[in-house]
This record gives sequence, C-alpha cells and structure tokens, in this order.
Amino acid sequence: MESARILVIDDDPFVRELIAEMLSAGLHEVRVASSEEEGLRLFEEQRPDLILLDVDLGRGRSGFDVCRNLMARPDPPPVIFLTSHAEADYVREGTEAGAQGYLTKPFSPLELIEKIQAVRSGP
Repeated sequence: MESARILVIDDDPFVRELIAEMLSAGLHEVRVASSEEEGLRLFEEQRPDLILLDVDLGRGRSGFDVCRNLMARPDPPPVIFLTSHAEADYVREGTEAGAQGYLTKPFSPLELIEKIQAVRSGP
C-alpha cells in the first residue's frame, strides 16, 4: 500500500494509539486526535489523505457531524468510520454524512488495511 497521511479521530486513547502504531509500522504518517476540535484543527494543519473517524466522540459529540463538517470543505479527504455500531441506520447515516467506508469494532489489522486500500483506490 502506498504511504499516506492518515488522521485518526477517536476519544478512546487505546484505540487511537493501537491504530497509529499499526499504520505507522506500514510507513504511514499518522496523526491522532481525541476530540472533534483537535481533529478539525489537525485536518486544517496537515491536510491528511484519509481520516479514520469514530462515530461516538464522547461528551455527546458525533462523528457524523464532524464528517459533514469535513465534507463541506473544499477537497475533503475520504473518511472511514470506525465504530461499535453495526446497525443499518448508523451505516446509512455515515454514508449520508459523506463517508466512503464503515468498519465495525472490533476489527483486525488486515480488515483495516484492506478498507483503507479499497477507499484510497476509489470506486
């Protein structure tokens, strides 16, 4: 897989660090954010190639709202939702918010890498 700048936005420090470690080992440049605000700031500063975004960001914050915010900006990167919600309503809302992928926790490293490859290679 070609190296990419990836932003991980997740309120769970264990998940953030696990994903960052896994993807950094594959020579990706990974940045992590623990909140909506930090994620949007890093997005503006870094202009990542891909965003991995949790649906539940804690304190009542929704990854769906963050995704909509990102999609309203010029030239947004692809977004893959990472969540424990597998219900069809969540998947539909993620797609409607503009996400290109949806991966249900827990997932394997191989599943994540395959999803990233699929999204980066286009439809």
